[in-house]
Amino acid sequence: GTRSVLRVDNPVFDDDARDAQHLALEAYRTAGVRVPAVLPGLDGLLTQRWGGFAVRRSEFADGEELVDAGYLAPVVLAEFGALAAASVNALASLEHPGLEREQMWDMRVAHEQVRALAPSIGEPVLRRRVLTAADEAQAALSRVADALPVQPIHGDLTDDNVMGVRGPDSRLHPHTVLDLGDLGLGWRVAELAVCASSMLHHDPERPLRALETVAAFHADAPLTRDEASAVWPLVVLRAALLVASGWRQLEIDGDNDYARERISGEQAIFDAA
Repeated sequence: GTRSVLRVDNPVFDDDARDAQHLALEAYRTAGVRVPAVLPGLDGLLTQRWGGFAVRRSEFADGEELVDAGYLAPVVLAEFGALAAASVNALASLEHPGLEREQMWDMRVAHEQVRALAPSIGEPVLRRRVLTAADEAQAALSRVADALPVQPIHGDLTDDNVMGVRGPDSRLHPHTVLDLGDLGLGWRVAELAVCASSMLHHDPERPLRALETVAAFHADAPLTRDEASAVWPLVVLRAALLVASGWRQLEIDGDNDYARERISGEQAIFDAA
């Protein structure tokens, strides 16, 4: 009568990375950020082995997906910013060797990743747009990059990784944070930029509505002047990386329905950014 979720980890994750995720989940719970608990096996361990894979069982997160929710009201945009702030505040003091990871979604390497993946973009005009946008964003970012604080971050705190619940106003509100697969050290402001970028496809004709998310983050996790200067270049870089990565995924796995369904939303994020 109960539901749970079985996660089968990609073999690129080692036990240190998993242990860091478990530590982050505890930090989130202590800070009041809702996350599904990892459920221990019969031997009391959180990580089990099956068929050569590491697997974990988690609580089922009730609610509805926010990624396909359409228009998001200002209060919801602000709640996402507050959630991103709660994330960085909760994880700020976390220390674990599993946080020291090299991965493509670390915004500190986003520009080089875009340039590496861009040849997979099959439309020449779009490819040039993506590369130009990424180069311009990187040029702006480079002026403040050395001054940006680094700490543990979720790294993928988006409308795709937050379950929503309906409030008395009938709107979907962000509720439960999912998927710590991109957890690691990164720029603190990247947590905000990744979150804000995912707001753009909900109303792509009005991208500056994402400032509701930025303002709410700043209220609870005040940005330095350098971080504020980095927000929009990082939003553009994240958008460029989403497009390049989506095309690359279709190139290597043309039957990937998830990647194919997401590519229009990623394109909308890029156009808006």
